[in-house]
Amino acid sequence: MSDQLPALIIVAPLLGAFLTPIIGWWNRHLSHPWVLMVLTIPLYAAYSSLFKVIKNGPFGYNLGGWAPPWGIEYRIDYLSAMMLVLITTIGFLAAINAKSAGNTEFKGKEAQFYTLFLLQITGFLGIVITGDLFNVFVFLEISSLSGYGLIAHGEEGAPMATFNYIIIGTIGASFYLLGVGYLYMATGSLNIADLATLLPALYHSKMVLVGFAFFTTGVAIKMGLFPLHIWMPDAYTTAPNSV
Repeated sequence: MSDQLPALIIVAPLLGAFLTPIIGWWNRHLSHPWVLMVLTIPLYAAYSSLFKVIKNGPFGYNLGGWAPPWGIEYRIDYLSAMMLVLITTIGFLAAINAKSAGNTEFKGKEAQFYTLFLLQITGFLGIVITGDLFNVFVFLEISSLSGYGLIAHGEEGAPMATFNYIIIGTIGASFYLLGVGYLYMATGSLNIADLATLLPALYHSKMVLVGFAFFTTGVAIKMGLFPLHIWMPDAYTTAPNSV
């Protein structure tokens, strides 16, 4: 069972997100307890992973049984284990608090809110444990798209703030994807551990330098680092309090 922990951390909230609309359609009052129940699974898996890393060291999970660098690897080391615990703990506490906020801000739309909430948690967790650069992009977009939907439920001005966020976020995602493409052309690999061994010999390659420039710019836009943070003020001020 412990060998499946990395997959469980991702699959549980992702599957829970797809089932949440059905639960909400059947009885919207069950949406909140359902989400709490779903979040206990990655919460347990995150703490179990941390204890396993402390005891036995870093470990990985090959998705579909395909070994890296050809397959996608989920990798949990000391830092990622701590981040998993942090994300799942804060996510669980935020879900508890969301019940009172949801009664006013998302009344009648609980299923939509909790679906987006679980998808965002899935994206955050995936970014932390995946060992593949393109997979990082996939989880980055899952968290971004769910974030767009959550912010759009906010106060007056939220739709325009969300639109600006979508445009700038898409530009950031495009820069990131271009950077990944250049790195793949230069190295022939997307596995992060594999790239760590291949890139030192290619640091003076113009293709690698351009790839790093695109990659860094894309991540900076997504993170809202100054001076690429122009989407943040409106998004944060118009988003619902529970978000």
